[in-house]
Amino acid sequence: QSVMAISLQLGELVRAFRKHLATQVNEAQLRERTETMQRYRIQIGLDFLKAKFPAGLQTKVSSIDGEIFKGYLTWRQSVIAAKRKNRTIR
Repeated sequence: QSVMAISLQLGELVRAFRKHLATQVNEAQLRERTETMQRYRIQIGLDFLKAKFPAGLQTKVSSIDGEIFKGYLTWRQSVIAAKRKNRTIR
């Protein structure tokens, strides 16, 4: 599955993962609260990738270099600071 995933677009991969999460909830392998938290985390990650890649959800997974995530914390802190004055991420 990992090898096949790299040829997908980011949007396709996210839809497949969300479907997988929903299946796990339906089969009582995952609680709804856990699914909600996973969706939230995935959305934040997508927002980061959309900020870095102009193609957004059409970005090929194979074109994403893991090194880009070294800038995630700085990006996340700047987003929170822009939304909430004098606040930080927990």
